[in-house]
Amino acid sequence: MKRLIVHIFISIILLTSISFAIGADELSPWSEKEVGYLFDEKVLDARLFNNYRDYITRKEFAYLGVRLYESITGNKAQKGEPFPDYSDANEFYYDYVLKARKLGIIKGYGDGSFKPEMKIQRSEICKMLANALRASGQEVDNKGYKEFSDHLELPNWSVDDVYAIRRRGIVNGVGGNNFKPQKKTTREQALLMFYRAYSQYVSEPNENVVIQKNIKANDFELKDVNGKKLTLADYKGKILVLSFVRDFQPESQQFMKQLVDLGVRYRDVKILVADIRKDEDAEELIEFLKVNNISYDVVIDHKQEVAMDYSVGDVVPKTFLIDKKSNIVKEEIGLSIKSIERSIEELNGGKN
Repeated sequence: MKRLIVHIFISIILLTSISFAIGADELSPWSEKEVGYLFDEKVLDARLFNNYRDYITRKEFAYLGVRLYESITGNKAQKGEPFPDYSDANEFYYDYVLKARKLGIIKGYGDGSFKPEMKIQRSEICKMLANALRASGQEVDNKGYKEFSDHLELPNWSVDDVYAIRRRGIVNGVGGNNFKPQKKTTREQALLMFYRAYSQYVSEPNENVVIQKNIKANDFELKDVNGKKLTLADYKGKILVLSFVRDFQPESQQFMKQLVDLGVRYRDVKILVADIRKDEDAEELIEFLKVNNISYDVVIDHKQEVAMDYSVGDVVPKTFLIDKKSNIVKEEIGLSIKSIERSIEELNGGKN
């Protein structure tokens, strides 16, 4: 009997371990579409990434930084000088570390080392991303940023770049308006950050990531900025453009301005923007709507329940095109209004 119990116990442990290993090799639902796109389009080599829940190392993120530069510029990066603590020239990441050094994406530590196997911190990620954008000829500024609650914990060398990368929606806080600069990042989180940068600076003009759908839209009940309740049923019989933005970021503001023209051009199409935020304070949002003559519906999803129902994840704007029968026919990730226009015309038979 004891032997049987031991056998069962060992079997349970083994099965649990196998399940965990399989799960770790799979992308989470909140990242699979965006990261899958990078692999499908051969932006990144999928063979180099597994165990997505493991923390990403400095050499692995150096590869991402170089690939971001090469994707933006269309140029192949050149190699720089090696680091004294990284001499394995046969390893895949070796050349990319040298390229990252040549481009100024990485500089190493005060003692001249690089520490390729060290798990990278969130503050270091922002520094590398900002350096990659600068090397690519992009302007990197942090104008109009909102301080994190743990602002004083940011290393001095990272402050400007943390807020510059946050301003672009590439890196967000981790709850309670905290940044946690020393916190490490999993591989799938880092890949999602790369995707956000790639989608802003590399995607072809007027192009979003478009995913074909044919599923029933989830019902919702949210209040607009004036306290009026809105549900999916309010839009039945109309084509609905449902767009999610987050925390009223600058990119979201520009996107919302462009939606005004979309509403003028397609008068039989309804527009609903859901702003995902932690609180219900809408004073700044109301003023923005007034100044920019925005008359389409805007709601606040402060509990993020609707965003979770629609699997919005961290990448925004994310737009759902819902037909007259309340079916989601397309999901679009990106800032392009023209891409959304094309989707509307396809659904509307080419009619404005």
